[in-house]
Amino acid sequence: TSSNPVNLYFVFDSCTIALPVQLLEFKANQTNEGILLNWKTASEQNNEGFWVEASKSGIDFETIGFVDGKGNSNRLTSYSFIVNEGSNYQYFRLKQEDFDGQSTFSETIIIENNSLKYGLEIYPNPFEDVISIKIQQAGRYIVLLTDLIGNEITKTYHDVNDNYPSLKLNGLELLKSGVYFMQIKTEELEYKMKLIKK
Repeated sequence: TSSNPVNLYFVFDSCTIALPVQLLEFKANQTNEGILLNWKTASEQNNEGFWVEASKSGIDFETIGFVDGKGNSNRLTSYSFIVNEGSNYQYFRLKQEDFDGQSTFSETIIIENNSLKYGLEIYPNPFEDVISIKIQQAGRYIVLLTDLIGNEITKTYHDVNDNYPSLKLNGLELLKSGVYFMQIKTEELEYKMKLIKK
């Protein structure tokens, strides 16, 4: 009843707002049949399903499939999706869609072990001052090391043959600890791997 202005504060408890889907994990692994995507949910509410999206660059994504959801569930649920061999996709994400058309995106993941597909072995990971690369196929390779936002750190060219089946990147001890990306390219190959600097 007072004529003095009154400040009203509304407090919302975020814990009372249920998320449509609680995603526990999302992984990609190379298999003999192709790239196997696996994900798990702890609970689902009004979940129609998941659109599977993929990209070669990490920027432009395209839809490559759909997996039905459980609708409503309070149990641990596992899902999988096979990406055809030869697709050359490196990046994957899920677009979860409700029955009412609302949607949310998962984090984007990068396939970690598709070096098997190209006969590559990159080690150690984490690394300190040297990165070694073994390559089974002869050819001319471009090896590019970048930081998380794409800044080029090293770019080298290598001719690989039976006499020289391995490469080494030296002098990396001055790099700061953190996450880096290695790209290996030929006319037919484009491979990307996440590396950790100790």
